[in-house]
Amino acid sequence: MNNKGILTWWASFAILVQVQIGIGILSLPRDVHNIAEGDGWISVLLAGLTIQLFVTVIWLLATRFNSQTLYEFAPKLVGKYLGRLINLAYSVYFLSMVFLTTLLFTDILKRWVLFKTPHLVIYVLVIGVAYYLAKDNIKVIARFYTFTAIFVILLIFILVPALVSFDIRFVLPVGQAGMNNIVKGIEEVTNSMLGFELLLVLFPFIDERYRRYSIVLAANGFVTILYTLIVFITITVFSPAEIKLIPEPVLYMLKSFQFDLVERIDLLFMSVWLVSIVTTLVMYLYVASLGITTILKRKSHAQVVAWCALLIITVLFIAEKDIYGIDNYVQALSNSSYLFIFVLPLILLSLSFIRKERGK
Repeated sequence: MNNKGILTWWASFAILVQVQIGIGILSLPRDVHNIAEGDGWISVLLAGLTIQLFVTVIWLLATRFNSQTLYEFAPKLVGKYLGRLINLAYSVYFLSMVFLTTLLFTDILKRWVLFKTPHLVIYVLVIGVAYYLAKDNIKVIARFYTFTAIFVILLIFILVPALVSFDIRFVLPVGQAGMNNIVKGIEEVTNSMLGFELLLVLFPFIDERYRRYSIVLAANGFVTILYTLIVFITITVFSPAEIKLIPEPVLYMLKSFQFDLVERIDLLFMSVWLVSIVTTLVMYLYVASLGITTILKRKSHAQVVAWCALLIITVLFIAEKDIYGIDNYVQALSNSSYLFIFVLPLILLSLSFIRKERGK
């Protein structure tokens, strides 16, 4: 891998934040409210702490192989063939995230904006943009993330009007759902904040002059606070009975606000949110292509990105697009994600200590 240690503190922070902010932000308030009711915001905070535990495992593993990515140190820990199998599994997982994110994003676009636009057209446009960026090196991609970080700030400002419409009684008394339901809500939130597992590949690209763990801590903390704010605002705007019936409460909440300058603030939010989706797709596609490039022993990942993009568009075209099919895909990937974000990193970390393996 080239370009090791070139990401600055700000570039690394911008990448990690934007990768974690994904498709789940729109429906998360309803999903977590169905489990933890008015205490959903507490589930978000606890999910942030849980994710930090997962990230700490990944960080401990990455620091033992300071200048190597997962694709480079996995074969050293478990052997050539099993290492390639792990690399392939992670590459497929990352491509699956691209597939699912695009599928969910297209579904929302079709229901809110592009009613008559064929699915294939949206697939080609979205994956095409992701391909155009992912085929470049990490330095070029980081510049794009540094520029688009401003849109994350815009997301926060767009939510400001909701602060005058909330009813604090909807979250009182605190703890009403019970600790058991609050803990159950953590899983729902964690699935909406995926993206931190990319650190298995991205860690070596962060400049060693910066404290890598502090960057990850700050990025995860920022996303946790942002998600907590969104969930808290949304569940205090809608009554418990209303929020259960609304598929994307964040958009419905914004749609109810009107201003002289901007009549449909929900569409403005979607325009800004589109950038967050693209940044998520770019990094997952880029990291997946690095894995396949390593397995095939290619020098450049650019051609691999093109084949991956074509594969994803093909699978999207033949995939089920109804709500039941999409739910099945979401459930399958959610269940398997814990293998890649915690179980395998923990196993590899344990093996690195048992076998006393370290990178140079």
